Amino acid sequence: MRIPFLSCSALASGGSLAVALCAGLQLTAESAPAQEPIRFGSPDAVAAEPRGSISGIRVQQGGSVLVADGVEARLVRLSPDLAEATVIGREGQGPDEYRQPDGLFALPGDSTLMTDLGNGRLAVLAPDGSIVRTAPIARDGENGGMMLVLPEATDAEGGIWFASRGGMRRQMSLDDSVQVRRLDPATGEMKTVARLAPPPMTSSTSGGANNMQQRIMPIPFGAEDAWSVGAGGLAVVRAEPYRVERIRPDGSVVIGPEVEWEPVPVKRADQEEWLDGLTGGLSVMVSEENGVRNTSLSRGGSRPPGMDAESFEWPETKPAISSRGARIDFAGRVWVRRNVKAGEPPLYDVFDHEGRRTGQVELPPDRTLVGFSQDYVYLARTDELDFRWLERYAEPTISAGSR
Repeated sequence: MRIPFLSCSALASGGSLAVALCAGLQLTAESAPAQEPIRFGSPDAVAAEPRGSISGIRVQQGGSVLVADGVEARLVRLSPDLAEATVIGREGQGPDEYRQPDGLFALPGDSTLMTDLGNGRLAVLAPDGSIVRTAPIARDGENGGMMLVLPEATDAEGGIWFASRGGMRRQMSLDDSVQVRRLDPATGEMKTVARLAPPPMTSSTSGGANNMQQRIMPIPFGAEDAWSVGAGGLAVVRAEPYRVERIRPDGSVVIGPEVEWEPVPVKRADQEEWLDGLTGGLSVMVSEENGVRNTSLSRGGSRPPGMDAESFEWPETKPAISSRGARIDFAGRVWVRRNVKAGEPPLYDVFDHEGRRTGQVELPPDRTLVGFSQDYVYLARTDELDFRWLERYAEPTISAGSR
């Protein structure tokens, strides 16, 4: 079931985050064309050495940058000018070790939350990078299922934000909405703050009752809502119709105007680009022995078997936004990655606190947006050997009044 729009009362549910007010509701579509995109100049700092991957970054107080390299299984600290690199900790399964570092998120006191996929746990890092405590990623979910707490953001109070689609059960229902949740690590309290249209999937089953296999496949270029958390609270980016909704910390909701956009046709090059993107997917292995559940996660690898252009039905056009393509910068603006033609530079729409589009930013070719600091934007460049180079750029000036 697709959920193109949820009323204000449905955007947040339960607890102190229940919606009390819908402010600045705007239903008129934004019709003025966007101005020429802002483009980055040259980076003012480039890492002295490449990484196998840049799964996440975290800019610490003082400007040092923690980088999670999941391919090389390393956590690295770069000096503020990115010229010097120091490996933090070591690979392993012990309490002070990690196996495949992934996301990195700021916590109070200049500490850091790290997703350790290989060990199936979350690790809290002290400012020096040492691990001070851990917690499992897999937890008991609703109806006897299993829930994965895979952080996508944190807030100033240390809350952990993640998305879940009910519990992982023997058979997954594909009509469940995706829930954006906030976990308070201190109390264990968990609240659902928003619900999103689920990623469009198809499902098929095979085998008998004791050996049932379920194959869940994504639908290419299916319209999918995106979200992010940062200054100003939660931002939900609706794919249909395309607009930004802000849920502020006090529970009030601002719904921005609908944004008009030009659909991008799906050509063979776009199909191949979408298929290549499947290589960065998340794999989850769950086993249980003597009542003890073991969970192992990994990201990356080769394209799954059977994933070629002939295996899918392709739409004629792409939706407005790219899946998982929303980020909030330090000023509280929402950057939303647009779908463009295959091979074109990444393009972002930028929205203000009221959900109004204020401009567009085009990244240089072969770059990926990986993070922000107070004054900088961090991009990862992919070279011809598929290595990643971290680059730092001055934050572009985006006019508050442009369309």
